[in-house]
Amino acid sequence: MNKFMLLSMKRTGSNHLLNSLQITSKRKMVWFDAHPNTWNEFGLSFSKTDMETHSTRCLDELYDQYSGCKINWDEPIFYNAIDELLEYPIQKILLYRENIWEKVISEELAIQTNHWIAPIGRHRVLKEGHKFDSIDVDVVKKKMSDVRGKIDYVMNNMDDNFIVYRYEDLYSRNNYTDKHKENFRNLLDRLDIKVDEKIFNNIIGDLMCEEKCYKTDKTYTYIKNIDELKKLK
Repeated sequence: MNKFMLLSMKRTGSNHLLNSLQITSKRKMVWFDAHPNTWNEFGLSFSKTDMETHSTRCLDELYDQYSGCKINWDEPIFYNAIDELLEYPIQKILLYRENIWEKVISEELAIQTNHWIAPIGRHRVLKEGHKFDSIDVDVVKKKMSDVRGKIDYVMNNMDDNFIVYRYEDLYSRNNYTDKHKENFRNLLDRLDIKVDEKIFNNIIGDLMCEEKCYKTDKTYTYIKNIDELKKLK
């Protein structure tokens, strides 16, 4: 398989995608947003904060041991090193969300519900019927502008060898289609990952199909000030 760097944004299905690539390739991967205890288990000599100033050295060490990694490049520590990440000589996958409003609202709900430290499976309780507090409209406006600016910068500075996928190309809350499945298969082909058909279908059922999405269309309707937020679309 081809070694790669998954340059993703938060709330784009990146954890499920890297998990899928790890299972299909049977190679170990590194999550830069992993819990500190998990990060220590990777056995790397550098800390995540070193990536801001010494990303090339850190990545050289990582790829001596691992076949792939996931970096949420919209986080400040990594966006500060974005030019080095874009230039690093490895196959890169860009994963972003075309619907910026949903990306930001999803992130705000994750913050509100402590998603990243909640017990595994907690999101299922929140998918439908849970009453969410109001979300600051000005914060959403600012974050949407920030995300839009970052996407534009990366799109204008990446080379032709990037593999580019939108969240919407790989996932759907409502109707996971053959086209979604085909897009995932094409990604495996481009990374030269060979996979048994049974394993492929298991991954689709376990990680990719609509039932595995953290939200439904109704989830957003339970936000206290959703009518006000909809005006920002």
